[in-house]
Order: sequence, then structure tokens, then C-alpha cells
Amino acid sequence: MFRRLFTRPTKRVKPAGCKFVEAMEPRQMLAAAPIITNVIADNRGEVQITASRFLRNVNKNSVRFFTAGADGVIGTADDIRKTDGVSVSFNASNNRLTVRGNTDPNATYRIRLESSLITAGDGKRLDGEFTGTFPTGNGTQGGNFNFVARRDRSSTPRARMTTTEGVIVLSVRRDVTPSHASNFLDYANSGRFDNTFFTRSENNPQPFVIQGGSLQITGDGQEASDIVATTRFDPVPDENDLPGALSNTIGTLSFAKSGPDTATNQLFINLADNSFLDSPLRGDGGFTVFAQITSGLSVAQAINQLPVANLQPQIGTAAGSTNTSVGNVPVRDQSQAEAALNPLRDLPYIRRVAGVMKLGALA
Repeated sequence: MFRRLFTRPTKRVKPAGCKFVEAMEPRQMLAAAPIITNVIADNRGEVQITASRFLRNVNKNSVRFFTAGADGVIGTADDIRKTDGVSVSFNASNNRLTVRGNTDPNATYRIRLESSLITAGDGKRLDGEFTGTFPTGNGTQGGNFNFVARRDRSSTPRARMTTTEGVIVLSVRRDVTPSHASNFLDYANSGRFDNTFFTRSENNPQPFVIQGGSLQITGDGQEASDIVATTRFDPVPDENDLPGALSNTIGTLSFAKSGPDTATNQLFINLADNSFLDSPLRGDGGFTVFAQITSGLSVAQAINQLPVANLQPQIGTAAGSTNTSVGNVPVRDQSQAEAALNPLRDLPYIRRVAGVMKLGALA
């Protein structure tokens, strides 16, 4: 049986408005040494560092990635500098530096940007002193940017779902639905959400849900045969996380099911008030909300606005999942996708899902 949601509502929901941040006046920034304005670090070692200006000499020599050494404590003399499996890149269009590190999920790590090596285009060195808040610096060029990333052990950790259409940030409700939240985080930590796509979009006559997570793009991603199933039935969330503790309202996430005790890694994002899904008296046992979108709802809404295609003839159940329907898949171009599917070209997909780490200062 396909994992589907059933009755649809009729109430229209007005999409949330976009918020814009006014850019800093460029002449101001050119007069100052480059500083770091923001960092997002995830629990699998990927870090995005935003600078105030274009930076030169950004590489693995000037951007250094460390994990704890034998003493198990980060920031001591035996920290291990990682180079294998570490990549560093800089995007001049948004002054964003991306580090992809080599670390186990939830392991503590630190990064240091060497101000003696990193400069702006005019030669001014990084002003990187970090005391725990942004922006960095003491007003004088020449300070290293040094920080530690630690696991968020709170009851409502954040997670980032990075899609080809933008980033969705989630508050994972471990405080209310601990089993479902842990199931989601376990899948994220294992990488089984990486390169998965949205297999279902319902937006007729109004927004309802987008659903995905169980089919993954592999290989070179150019053929329908590059799609495989990632679903395993180990373990299912504890049904003691009863539906209704949090309601299936707009911007919440639940796991799809075909009946009680069948939730795995196929999830859906509510794009309307779908509180009718809360009831445990439903034949499927009801749907338990485990996370809420805190930013990026417009990304999910944009995916829901895309045209849909029937990819059953090309994918069918050959991908190994008899529980995923692909008759209503959001795509960029319906006729193109249905003629000859090229997954990376045609599908909006999830590049990565990972927890967000807490940042701290280091001397």
C-alpha cells in the first residue's frame, strides 16, 4: 500500500510573506578590515561562514579544521588537524566560505581562520576575534577567527534541510515526541535523507502537503535508474508519541504511514491546517508531528507550486520501495520529466539534512 494521506481540506491558506534584509552600505565595508558576520555549523562537519567582504587565500592551509585528540577535549594541544576528506571553498557572490569537514555525527570540532594568510582584495587582514557573538573583531586587522562547534543537547534542537530551492530550518521537538524526533535525527545523521527528493506534492485546489525522504538520487543522477529506495523498517518510532500533542498545522512535519507502527523515513510537510490528521482514531492511527519550520516555509511553498509529473512508468517500484507513490512528483518541467527523467535536472531535491551545532569562542 502506498504511504498516502487521505481526506483533503478545502480552506485556502495565504502563503507567508518573504522577509528581506537590507544589505550593508558597500563603501562602509571597503573602509574596514574584513570581519565574520555569521556562521552556521552542522553536526556532520559542514560549516558556512559569511564574511563582510571578499576574501583571498581561502584554502585548507588558511582554514583549519580540528577534532579532539586523545584527551577527548577540544581546544587543547593534542587536537587533531584534519585535512583528508576536508574541502574549503569561497563564493564571491555572497562572500560565503564553505567548509566540508571529516567528522562523525555530533562530534565536537573547531575551526580556525588564519588572519596572517586571509586578506581582503585590498590586502587588509581578517579582523576575526570572536567572543561568542557576531560580528567578529576588535576594530583592528590581524585577529584569527577561532570557534568550537558542539552538539545541541537541548530538548528542541535545530536542523537544516538544504534543498535545491533553498534552506528550511526546523525545530525538532524532542521535548514532546522524543521517539519520532530521534528517528528523524538518526536518519539525518546517517545521511539517508541526503539527495532524496519530494515524491509527492498536493496543491489542487489549494496547498496541502509535500512528501519525500524515501527515494534517493545516486550515481551521476542522470537517469531514472539512478533512483533507489532508502527506506528500512528499523526502527519505527514508538507509538507512545501519540498524535495530537502537536497539531498538523501549516509548517509542521510528520512521518507518513500506511497504518499504525509503520513510520520510517518518509515524511511530509504540512502546507495547510491539516489538524484532521491528528486523531489517533483514524485507520492509520493519526500522524505525529515531530518538528516545526522556523524559517524557510516559503521554500516548501515554492516546491508545492511547481508542476507535477507522473513518474510511475519510469521509476515504478523498481527503486525498491513498494510504499512510495511517484504519480504526483513536483518537477521543474512536466513534459521534460515525463519524456525522459534526468533526476538532477528535473527534480527539486534535498541535498542534506543535519543538526545545527552550538558555537562557542576559543582563545
